[in-house]
Amino acid sequence: AARMSRHFFTIISLLILFFSSVVSVEELKVKVNRLALKNTPLALTLEFDCVFRGRDGNVAVFLVDEKTNKNTTVWNGNIRVNDENSVSLDGVSINSNGNHQLRIQVQWKGQSDGILTREESIFVIPGILSILPPLVSVLFAALLKQAIIALFLGVWVGSTLVNHFNPLSGLVHSIDKYGVEAIVDPFSGRVIWIMILLGGTIAVVIKSGGALDLARLITRWLTSRERAQFGAWTLACCIFFADNESNLIVGTVMRPIMDRMFVSREKLAFIVDSTSAPVSSIALMSGWVGFEVSQISQQFELLNIKDWDPYIVFLETLPYRFYPILLIFFIPMGIYTRREVGNMLKAERLCVLKKNDSERGEVNASPEPTVVSEPLKEDFSNDITLQAFSDPMLEPDNDKPKRWINIFLPIFAITAGALLSMIFIGYSKTDASDRSWRNIMSHTDSSKALIWASLFGTLLSLFLVVSQKILSFAAAINVWTKGIQNMMGVLLVLVFAWALGGVCEDLQTARWLISLLGSSLPKGLLPFLIFMLCAGTSFATGTSWGTMAIMFPLAVPLANALGPGDKDYMISAVASILSGSIWGDHCSPISDTTITSSLACGCSVKNHVWTQFPYAIFIGLTSAFLCSLPNGFGILPFWACIPLAMSFLFFILYFFGGRTDNDEPTKFEVRWGRLRKRLPPIVLFNGRIRLFEDSPSVPRNNPYNRLEVEE
Repeated sequence: AARMSRHFFTIISLLILFFSSVVSVEELKVKVNRLALKNTPLALTLEFDCVFRGRDGNVAVFLVDEKTNKNTTVWNGNIRVNDENSVSLDGVSINSNGNHQLRIQVQWKGQSDGILTREESIFVIPGILSILPPLVSVLFAALLKQAIIALFLGVWVGSTLVNHFNPLSGLVHSIDKYGVEAIVDPFSGRVIWIMILLGGTIAVVIKSGGALDLARLITRWLTSRERAQFGAWTLACCIFFADNESNLIVGTVMRPIMDRMFVSREKLAFIVDSTSAPVSSIALMSGWVGFEVSQISQQFELLNIKDWDPYIVFLETLPYRFYPILLIFFIPMGIYTRREVGNMLKAERLCVLKKNDSERGEVNASPEPTVVSEPLKEDFSNDITLQAFSDPMLEPDNDKPKRWINIFLPIFAITAGALLSMIFIGYSKTDASDRSWRNIMSHTDSSKALIWASLFGTLLSLFLVVSQKILSFAAAINVWTKGIQNMMGVLLVLVFAWALGGVCEDLQTARWLISLLGSSLPKGLLPFLIFMLCAGTSFATGTSWGTMAIMFPLAVPLANALGPGDKDYMISAVASILSGSIWGDHCSPISDTTITSSLACGCSVKNHVWTQFPYAIFIGLTSAFLCSLPNGFGILPFWACIPLAMSFLFFILYFFGGRTDNDEPTKFEVRWGRLRKRLPPIVLFNGRIRLFEDSPSVPRNNPYNRLEVEE
């Protein structure tokens, strides 16, 4: 029995030694990106077995020369294992390119033996190459005018860099890795379904004719030039679910009314274009919301930010969207004061001059003459054409009733349903002792709420058109499916935007920018720089969504590094991305919204750009220097920036703008006329101040063409 007992204990001891040796292999795990940037800190995390929790030790990281097996120390320091059994090493970097072998050794304090060792292979590239994917996307978006192709090329270039400069492997992994990873996340899947449901709903409500009836309802009160412009602005603000759809509907509906009231089509195009994307981007429920929230969510997930709900952050960015807010409220200011500047003043004054003319001609506001004329129709109530709708299948049937409630109820259901769903989800996740509004909103799941609301809205829209016999059930499903097909381009942009974000994460683009700018860039300057960079990118590419996809992976991590845990700072940075992307897109002559607003309003793209550009530049620079800059440095709160900027814009409009209903010179011209009399003759401009340059399409006897100033 004693011998058996000794054998038993011997076997048990051997088993313990065997299993301990097996476990010891897994005592240390290393999480590190297989691709590193030269002279840029690595994201290196050590994970230990639970038995080492709370223990102190020393870690040495060596760079191994495979030829000589010589170790070069790149990091050495003391550590303590946290409650999550892991340790993050900061400051580990490699100063040479190529393939390297990294050796990590851990020795616990009080132990001379039992050193834990791991080796990892690292491929190092120059840090500047990490910004190549977004740069390629910007370049090809500007050249090809195709956001989808540009984003894919950016993903391909980034994937090629990750796969050791192998373009074939990069092409394959662009889809099977980054493309797949972009859609397998539950949040991404919900966003895709939200876009699908919204696309179907938009198609059904357009086909129902509800938007046209809503427009006709508004136009009953449009009996003057000012009321017509206010009506166009109000209608554009009401149709907020998609930007291009807003352009097409409002432009087509209001064009004959503006002709009747002698409002230039350039002014209509400006109103329509300025209230499409800006309104859609800040609406609580629209096609834009899903994309914007998805970009915020992706970056929060990559940065391991779990305490901030993406949709709540989106809502909190609204007061910081300075450019869209200023642009939306600048339009009523100009209508009320009856003042315009630049080429828009020329267009509006010529329309007033032609009040008694039987023909309506397009104003040549560009340097090159354009002759487009159309008879002014006295009976404009039946002249609301449907040619501007992008898909003939979505044109409302003329023999079917058109009721405004068919667009109002689905949109209201989606908006109210999203809010109620968010309250319900947050309420169910909070304790009864602390169910404050802020706590409920912080515990909600916005993606679930939005998908519930979108599903309810699409079912309601189908029920309305079928129950009123506007469409049969089969026809309604066909229209709904067509709306989904029309969203495929948007969905592809969304997927490739996520994929580009994943590539930038693997390339550690943000980490390189942080190491390059983090120590030298003033914290308060970042929102201003983000706004200006996004504006330049979207102007060159003509796409605000593509710009957001490019800038979010770069700007959000940088903001998190400069202001870690500062939610207000993060909100300001995110708002700068969203606002700057809209500013450049609004100015760009190659933007889809610029083109659709021009076509829907019956105005050439060139004339629209030439008349709108001064306003966009003035308002954009005002929001940058009077809002983003002082707010970023904490000089002014957001609620003080808007009144300050609006006051400045009113001064610019009042001092440099001229009234459209008379030929009086602007106040600037009057003061300049007085000043120039005191100047030497060399600056007298031949004794004349020119209000407008001569244009072949404007009659020379036009009293507004030139303003003479007597000596």
